[in-house]
Amino acid sequence: MTEKEISKDDARKILQEYLVESVKDLVKTIEITEQEPAFGVIYKSYPEDRAWYAYMPSTRACVGGSRIIIISKKTGGICFDGIVGE
Repeated sequence: MTEKEISKDDARKILQEYLVESVKDLVKTIEITEQEPAFGVIYKSYPEDRAWYAYMPSTRACVGGSRIIIISKKTGGICFDGIVGE
C-alpha cells in the first residue's frame, strides 16, 4: 500500500453523510468489512480498487436481498448502493 487509503472510521463517516436522516441511527449497527461478498464482486471502478463493504440491516421484516454500499478506499466515493442477492 503506497498511497494513503481511507480508514474504516472514515468509511463510517462517509456513510453517515450519505444516508438520509431517518437511518443515521442505524449506521452504528452497520457491518463494515473489507471482505468481498461471498457471491462475488459487485462493482469496482477498476480492478486494483480496494473497498469497504457496508451491509445494511433491514429496518423491516422481509425476505430477499440485502442492501450493500461499497466505498472506495482510494477516493472515499460511493461505488455502489443497492440490493443484492435473494
